[in-house]
Amino acid sequence: MKNQRTGEGGQIIVILAIALVAILGITALALDGSLVLNDRRDDQSIADSTALASASAAVQILKDYPPNQFYCGSILANNATTAAILAGKQFALSEGITLIDNDSTNGISVTCSVKSYRTFLDIKITVSSTRETTFAKIVGRDELTTKIEATSRVFPKETLAFGNGIASLSNSCGNIGGITVNGTGSIDVIGAGIFANSCLTGSGTIDIVVEGGQISYYTAYSPPSAGSISPAPTQVTERLPLFTVPIPDCTKVPYYDSPVSVTSGRTIDPGNYSNIKLSSSDTLIMNPGLYCMTGDFTTTGQAHVIGQGVTIYFKSGTFDTAGTSIINIQAPNCENSLCGVPPAIRGILIYMSPSNNSKIKFTGTSDSEFMGTIFAPGGSISVTGSGGLVTLNTQLIANKVDVSGTADISLNLNGAEIYQTPSSIQLLK
Repeated sequence: MKNQRTGEGGQIIVILAIALVAILGITALALDGSLVLNDRRDDQSIADSTALASASAAVQILKDYPPNQFYCGSILANNATTAAILAGKQFALSEGITLIDNDSTNGISVTCSVKSYRTFLDIKITVSSTRETTFAKIVGRDELTTKIEATSRVFPKETLAFGNGIASLSNSCGNIGGITVNGTGSIDVIGAGIFANSCLTGSGTIDIVVEGGQISYYTAYSPPSAGSISPAPTQVTERLPLFTVPIPDCTKVPYYDSPVSVTSGRTIDPGNYSNIKLSSSDTLIMNPGLYCMTGDFTTTGQAHVIGQGVTIYFKSGTFDTAGTSIINIQAPNCENSLCGVPPAIRGILIYMSPSNNSKIKFTGTSDSEFMGTIFAPGGSISVTGSGGLVTLNTQLIANKVDVSGTADISLNLNGAEIYQTPSSIQLLK
């Protein structure tokens, strides 16, 4: 008896037909996909370049203005925004793309924000491309679209401690941190604020007035027993972020192998010094440049120190002026050989190594003049005023800052030459 078989002939044709459709679909998507990927790479390059061109235009507007003129809503911020948008549109147009303000397809937008006390502009570029497919039509895809975004961030010039004239960096209170103000005089801070990463403590009958800034503390505030503080101190929820200043290169000035000791008045050049000690009526003239100390710089009596365009860096040791000494020293205000920059640092007057935990002490008198940033990231600063009105064009930044005395102290940063970080640009994506 013969077995009856069901006919199976021709099934392979059906399988091949189905497989061929799948293969053609995958091939179509791969071919068109590669073209879209190429478009995506081109669009990303254009978006990145446009964002950087916009940021560069904004920086050109910001670079010649002091940091305190830049804030969200300011004329300077608005002018930088306008320049960024115009430059971005012009660059994109040269690449064949028309950008529209705040458009989600091909657009440019600029926002101003503040994070960790630093104000910045974000410039967002959106570029889209639509490609008519060639092979993907087989599977019903007539078009493929890509959308790319790139954002550049523009930071303007910024002072250390972000606009504060007096700042304590330590997170602890007491002997190692905080800001203490006491005495029977007054402190007037002009063009800057006061910021304590920990405690702000007042005592005595001192009056404190801040013009052009705020008074902020993180941990606690104790008002003076009498006197007044204006504006009212505000407790903040965020401490100042860490910031650094480049360490000056002391090998670039003479006497590196054998630091020199100065014990009387004279004219000295930039270099490495083991100590500088003046007394009585000694007069010391410091030529512009970098002075690296491995010991103390002290004055007593009616000593007189004159230094234009100087940065005094303490690898160890401290700065201590007492009595009725007259100190007239200013930080470098330019960036060339006339100012000794580099290795001196523009805007930095006194700089203690981060590993140096000594105390900077100076007595301000009506005849003294200090201009520049005094920065002791590992130590402390103590300022005492005596006599009549004491004007300091100085930024005081340390773990702990004490200001006291019987004089009226004016800490005026308007127009002062203090340290500033340069404008910068980041490409976020």
